[in-house]
Amino acid sequence: MIFLLLTTALTTAAQAQQTHQEPSFGADVSVGYGFATISGADLSERSHGSALFRLDSFTQDRTHKGPRLGLGLWGQMTLKPAPSLQTIGELGEESEEQVDFNHVGISAVLRHDPEAPISGTFGVGFGRLEMRAGEPEPIALPAFTVEGGARTKLRDHVFLDLMVRAHWATRADPISAQQTDWWFVELAALIGSHVR
Repeated sequence: MIFLLLTTALTTAAQAQQTHQEPSFGADVSVGYGFATISGADLSERSHGSALFRLDSFTQDRTHKGPRLGLGLWGQMTLKPAPSLQTIGELGEESEEQVDFNHVGISAVLRHDPEAPISGTFGVGFGRLEMRAGEPEPIALPAFTVEGGARTKLRDHVFLDLMVRAHWATRADPISAQQTDWWFVELAALIGSHVR
């Protein structure tokens, strides 16, 4: 009889502990559009539009109160408008070529309370900026990224991010071989969902 009571008490306590366990991971997925202006040498058209995709993973579920620190993976590709680059041919003639960018990166992200109607978001990281202009092979540039913005809760799992993002990359000038800085300052709007 004592053995039966002891077994019942232990089983009940174990079940009660299991029901109160907090989820141990969460993720956000989002897609959007970014519009940037580019500061760099030899650019004639400096406006840049891009599609933006991202996955942010966290060690806490979306119901966690307070800030969540996580890892963000994102990518973007050029849409309209596309920037153009002034190039000089072998005979010295000048021409303009459209530039396409594919940009992928990884960043540390900090999200404030995901359940709040309006909250903040911040991230910093590094990426690979692939530039294709008239060359047969794309040019890969390392890039540093800082981002910040506001998140608005639309529905239970759905949110809207309004962000300001800045990217910094260096490119070797094809004629002088000097390193030139390229800055991208971007406004982005993304709609997404909490996966968990």
